Amino acid sequence: MPTTRAGAPGAGGTSGSQVLAQALADAIAYREPGSPSDCTGCENCPDAALCDDHAADLDLIDAYLALARELGIEVEL
Repeated sequence: MPTTRAGAPGAGGTSGSQVLAQALADAIAYREPGSPSDCTGCENCPDAALCDDHAADLDLIDAYLALARELGIEVEL
């Protein structure tokens, strides 16, 4: 008989969309840049507020939020 972990889809009333919302929120939190003063790359980018890596992270955050909107999933940040 298969077992389910707590928090897995179908376990304890957690739906797949709830799990996906949490996964997207986790991904966004992981990609959220810290203070630009904490990154030497950001400090050395006078024309831009962020280095290329952190700017790419913001692009990914935008993509995660767009996916959530497309799927009709509310992501709590």
